Amino acid sequence: NSNRRRTLLNARTTSYRNSYIPHYQTTPSCTSSGVCGSYASEGGNNFFKRFASSAGKTAGNIIRGISSTAGKVFSAGKEAVTKFTGNTGNLVNKLNGKLKGRLKGQGAAIVSAALRSGINPALFASIVAFESGWGKFGSGNNFAGIMKGGRKRQFASVEEGLNAAASNLRRNYYNKGRTTPQTIGPKYCPVGAGNDKYGTNNQWIPSVTSIFNRLMK
Repeated sequence: NSNRRRTLLNARTTSYRNSYIPHYQTTPSCTSSGVCGSYASEGGNNFFKRFASSAGKTAGNIIRGISSTAGKVFSAGKEAVTKFTGNTGNLVNKLNGKLKGRLKGQGAAIVSAALRSGINPALFASIVAFESGWGKFGSGNNFAGIMKGGRKRQFASVEEGLNAAASNLRRNYYNKGRTTPQTIGPKYCPVGAGNDKYGTNNQWIPSVTSIFNRLMK
């Protein structure tokens, strides 16, 4: 009887060991940027919490705030994170120290909109900052000068306006290889355009570049 019990115990132990796979063997390896190779393997909230822990609490709030669109965020956001060499928490703090008007305290919203569309948050923030005078201008919550039918578009909220601006930058610029101020400027704000009444469009590239370089530090 004792030998039989010992045999059954050994069989159960062997079965358990064969069926158990440690977590580190099932979790995919991560890239050098710290972004995991598979969002779905860990579950939405766990993935974002783990990634955000290296970027600070502020960045964590940003990323968790967009976790509801995780599938799209990961496929495009990985590119944005790897191209942005700074810390998103620091970027939010820098922006909040400068933003005015309706954009005051909206640094996290700006970064969040950029990550949703998978674009460099510092570049997007630089365009918004220049176009809106750091938030002083932007009627109809249009802080990026988006036009439609010769008129500036109107948006119901700050968040809607920022998301539309980021989406526009992704679709009409990033997706066509325009990913720097130097390549975006000629199309976004062409020198000599009909609406350039005061001939100031030539300031767009150097101004956005200057802001961008400061935010990337």
